[in-house]
Amino acid sequence: MEDNIYYFLVYFLSGAFTSALILRSFQKIENVSFFAKIELSVLKIYKALDHDIRTAMKIKYISLKDSNVSEDIITDVAKKDQLVLNKWRKSAINKLLLERPSSMINYNNYKTWNEAMNKIKKG
Repeated sequence: MEDNIYYFLVYFLSGAFTSALILRSFQKIENVSFFAKIELSVLKIYKALDHDIRTAMKIKYISLKDSNVSEDIITDVAKKDQLVLNKWRKSAINKLLLERPSSMINYNNYKTWNEAMNKIKKG
């Protein structure tokens, strides 16, 4: 009789442990999937912001040219603007990577702006 109770306890506890383990695994998968969707949405917002910034920069250069500013100055301004845009891109991507949960550290890695934009195309 006592053997039956021990077997019952062993089976019960192993079943409870296994179901808890499986449940945690499914929760991690669900969390990764949820965060991946959020990350993709943030990347789309970044892409839209980048487009708007580049459009504003083009309008600025046209305005400078219409104001009879020399081409050398416009070129200098364009180079500085491009540096600022590149720094913003790098900062935005790094911030997004730092916000990832630890369970996603190796999930769909990208390290540069171009890699992140390619992820949107695949996404």
